[in-house]
Parts: sequence; C-alpha cells; structure tokens
Amino acid sequence: MEKLYPTTSEPKASKIWERLEDFVREHVQQFIQALLEEEVTELLGRTSPAQADARMERATLPRPCRPLVWI
Repeated sequence: MEKLYPTTSEPKASKIWERLEDFVREHVQQFIQALLEEEVTELLGRTSPAQADARMERATLPRPCRPLVWI
C-alpha cells in the first residue's frame, strides 16, 4: 500500500509555530529594548539625538508676543 504523505518532511504546523515563535521573539526583544532605553534615559537624564532635535525645534519656534501687564 502506498503512503499518501511523506514521512520525512516536517509537519506543516511545526513550521507555522516556528515562524510564530520567531515573530514573537523579535517583537518582545524590540519592546524590551525600547523599555530599557526609556528607563536609562530617565535615569541618566539624557535624550536621544532625535529627542534633542525635536526639543531644539520647539525652543526656536516663534512665540506669540503679548504685552506685559504691570499690576
């Protein structure tokens, strides 16, 4: 009697779970990396270059002039 399915190949479900595991590992790693960077930034009081650039842009934006009111 001839077999319908080859016995040497890996089951399809195993490949799916392997791919899913890789996907989850990658995303968990990215999440933990972002969390650690945020914690270190908060602890050291430093900012990334992108944050520093955004802060400089906000600081150099023209501010509306209001007359001083002396009480």
